[in-house]
Amino acid sequence: MTVRRGLLYTGVFLIAAGGVVLLAQAGVIDAEAVTRAVGLWPLAVIAVGVGLILRRTRARTAGGVIAAAAPGLLLGAMIVAVPDMPNLADMADLAGWSAPCGEANSDAAVTQRQGEFGGSASVDLSLACGELVVTTGPGNTWQFAAAPGSGNGAVESDAADRLSIRSANRRHSFAARDPGDTWQVLLPTGPTLDMAAEISAGKASLDLSGAHLGTLRLDVNAGDASLDLDGAAVSHLSVTVNAAKATVQLPATGDFTADLRVNAGSLQVCAPAGLGLRIRGDGSLATTTYNGLVRSGDTWESPSYPATEFHADVTVSANVGSVVINPQGGCL
Repeated sequence: MTVRRGLLYTGVFLIAAGGVVLLAQAGVIDAEAVTRAVGLWPLAVIAVGVGLILRRTRARTAGGVIAAAAPGLLLGAMIVAVPDMPNLADMADLAGWSAPCGEANSDAAVTQRQGEFGGSASVDLSLACGELVVTTGPGNTWQFAAAPGSGNGAVESDAADRLSIRSANRRHSFAARDPGDTWQVLLPTGPTLDMAAEISAGKASLDLSGAHLGTLRLDVNAGDASLDLDGAAVSHLSVTVNAAKATVQLPATGDFTADLRVNAGSLQVCAPAGLGLRIRGDGSLATTTYNGLVRSGDTWESPSYPATEFHADVTVSANVGSVVINPQGGCL
């Protein structure tokens, strides 16, 4: 029988990467130990070199397996480690280079802005390195504050129908780290908002209780975010998690649709008892856990789905990651 080495090596790589993730999620191996092991990444480079040396010898197959397995193990370890990293600076220290996010300049001034929306508005928040806290309040007035030493957030637009806040552009530096942003944003519950938030290499807490939302999009890249929609109303929710970790509390009232996408990360979603869930999903090298739901054809549903007053139609897509609906102990 002829073995196609290209397919063999690809299979070994995928098995190694997926195996580390699944074993960590099952608690068989310690996630903290895996995080520390990421610092041994030069071994993967050495393994690839060994494979190249052996490719013209009788041990070429064994060398190829080693060269494929080592990077696979490294990728799996990074998938496990990144969501649990406090920030990318820790990851950078393991690798020996400086991350784009560092200590803030305490001499910088506090940045404060506020304005007022009309009956509807759009909100665009884009944080690149740092921390974002979003809360809500009654009325039509919004407020923005950047902590001392984190004035890189630029309010690009604060018209009556739009608020856009974005981090200043950053570049990787081997000599120093640019200061990260620390933002606090207060959004009003009076108007209807279309909102987009992108968190890259940072941490975010979005408590949108009482908000009236048309569409809400949350993208988390190499970061950690929590989204609380308890008491809020939303028409469509989109959450994308890339090499990151996120938790979402769904609203209890109103019908809505949701798209949940995970790529090399983890997502936990909590649904209130009175909300009827219907989930369709697919995945590759991923784990999906739908606690409290029952299978109905190609969907998963709340047991009392037909009788519930409010419904959520959810699509889940997971690639090398995990999605848990109603985890033990809750989300937030």
